[in-house]
Amino acid sequence: MLALTLWQPWATLIALGHKDIENREWAPPQHLIGKRFAIHAGKTVEPGVADDLPGTYRKYDWFQGKFGWHLDHVIGFNEAPIECRGAQGLWPVPEEIEAMVLKLEGARR
Repeated sequence: MLALTLWQPWATLIALGHKDIENREWAPPQHLIGKRFAIHAGKTVEPGVADDLPGTYRKYDWFQGKFGWHLDHVIGFNEAPIECRGAQGLWPVPEEIEAMVLKLEGARR
């Protein structure tokens, strides 16, 4: 499983279903289109944005920039965060973390 690290509050907005586009300067790799990948909530909080959570953000056209990755079939987890070191770009989720994520996902279905 691959993951993409996002600053807050963007990862949380995606998990809550309020944000369905992730803007990138690069197109998603062809092999990833239509496939599942993980959103990793980084420790960095974008200054001045998170102060308004959760009330002011509504689902709207989030697209801006070169590439807007459309995110659908999002499964958010309410459990305590699973600690995992992130990285820039797409990165492979460690096997033990992937197993935890898949177990939580299976409990949702």
